[in-house]
Amino acid sequence: MDFLLIQHSGKYTFKISNKGCMITQSINVKTIPPTIPEQNEYTFCINDENKKISVKHNGISSVLWSNGSTQKFIYADKEDDYWVKIMDRYCGTKIDTIRVKFKPCNCEILIPNSFTPNDDGKNDFFYPILSCDYSYYNFTIYDKWNNIVFSSNQPNARWDGKYKGNPLPEDVYVYVIETIEKNSGKKKYP
Repeated sequence: MDFLLIQHSGKYTFKISNKGCMITQSINVKTIPPTIPEQNEYTFCINDENKKISVKHNGISSVLWSNGSTQKFIYADKEDDYWVKIMDRYCGTKIDTIRVKFKPCNCEILIPNSFTPNDDGKNDFFYPILSCDYSYYNFTIYDKWNNIVFSSNQPNARWDGKYKGNPLPEDVYVYVIETIEKNSGKKKYP
């Protein structure tokens, strides 16, 4: 018995001869594309409601995501690396990683929820991450008695956790950011 390795889609015609009998047979061969991630990296706006990551599915593979889903897609709920395991009876098993990043869009302002002003060079300052230019900007921080402990109208200003050069105690502080976007004139106040 002879075998023929076919590596491309197309119409193939075979002539088979056996003891004076000739048979001609044509077949159409279609390759099956593998199930693969549509992208290896996604970047979503923070406020996007639909942060969907997915695979191009060939219909014969099975899929398992890092969150346990077996669907062709999942919704990313945080910035992270998500893995997808693709199991195919013809092509075997493959694991891919998809990186998901979030970015501010439409003049979103990212605000951290904590910082550690201990002068270790890591996370020592509290400041908003801005994505637009502003014609007006004011960033003010208050202590629990409503005293101003920091205020600046400079968009690149950072609070070091001190008031008049002295470190303030670990506590809850309230901030207010007021802006007017340079191009659109949109105001953002609390």
